[in-house]
Amino acid sequence: MIIAGKKYETPRFSFSDMCALETWGLPVGSLSTRPLAFLSGFAALAVGGTLEDGQKAIDEHLSGGGTLDELIAELNKAVEESGFFKHAAAETKSD
Repeated sequence: MIIAGKKYETPRFSFSDMCALETWGLPVGSLSTRPLAFLSGFAALAVGGTLEDGQKAIDEHLSGGGTLDELIAELNKAVEESGFFKHAAAETKSD
């Protein structure tokens, strides 16, 4: 994925990634209730930094002419391809 003109590996939403997001106050449920904050966490995972680093990267991306839609598309793709989310969805259906 590209953020502010730099290429990063798209986060895979591993268990470790999800724990980091929770540490930042962004549990899975916050994807729908706090989408911009969750996007910041997603960017932080990509750049390998803190939540503030993710926010800074998004600011730089937008200042450089990038769009939120580009980042949201990457987030949506990562969620769709994530084993963590696929497994969570399967557990919810079986309950």
